[in-house]
Amino acid sequence: MTGSIKYPPYFQLAISTFDNEATLSVNLYGTISDRNQIASFLGKLMLELKNAG
Repeated sequence: MTGSIKYPPYFQLAISTFDNEATLSVNLYGTISDRNQIASFLGKLMLELKNAG
């Protein structure tokens, strides 16, 4: 695991792999409005991943 100090607004999406499995990690530092936008983005990302699999 890694992390860093960032200041708002900040969003990070990381993908890591281990033992032939992928893990998505998300970090958000922002307002409730920022959170709502990221939630919408992540919902769309999950739909894309489901459709690709």
